[in-house]
Amino acid sequence: MSVAGAEGTLDYFLKKLGHAATAERFRLVCLTGLDGSVLECSPATLERAGLTQPDVVGRPFWTTMWWEASQATGGEVRQALLQAAQGDFARCDVAAQVKKNGSETVLLDLTVAPVRSEDGVVRWLLAEGRDVTGTGGEVLLTVRGTALRADDTRERYRQKIARIALDSMVQFVGLLDAEGTVLEINQVALDAVGISLSDVEGRPFWTTFWWQVSDEINFGIRDSIRRAAQGEFVRWTRRFTAAPAGRRRS
Repeated sequence: MSVAGAEGTLDYFLKKLGHAATAERFRLVCLTGLDGSVLECSPATLERAGLTQPDVVGRPFWTTMWWEASQATGGEVRQALLQAAQGDFARCDVAAQVKKNGSETVLLDLTVAPVRSEDGVVRWLLAEGRDVTGTGGEVLLTVRGTALRADDTRERYRQKIARIALDSMVQFVGLLDAEGTVLEINQVALDAVGISLSDVEGRPFWTTFWWQVSDEINFGIRDSIRRAAQGEFVRWTRRFTAAPAGRRRS
């Protein structure tokens, strides 16, 4: 994220978010400084809460009305802000009060993103909360056979989005943990060789059949995973087994 200056910054991001200010479900969008003090909240956010800009501007975001019902929740929000101020994207599920002097609460998927100026330095923090309170489990959208439902938890939603993204890629794509264990392989790659994820999931990547071409290739894959786990970007071209029957492709 990059903006030239603080003035109008929230408007810029509201345009980027598109439906944030007009979404029918509860939505919270606020911009803060690096210390977490509120600079501005979207008009729609304030209107729904029965607040005005003077009610929140200048206050630490974690002390605003939305989090007053629970000191622990305020602490979670503060930790998310501290993490984002270090340049990381922060996310947590928190209960939020809907209206001033009201008792209704909703479960928010709260994200806090660092906002950088043109020089690349983190200058502000953008907090966005999306209502993920269960609404009956109706299917909101189906993409490539994966149904996104209204009552999906944050983690389940993220897993589904990750699967959709993987399956939308036409090249071979695999997701491994730092030890090189297979977590995901995109469906295009699996279909091309007639196997299922269960055939490779949980196995060291270098032991899967694609890399049983030679000891050299097998060692190269294993060494590349080791180097990548240490933070290095690794890229090379090798011949691999393109089908269980032994056909090969480079």
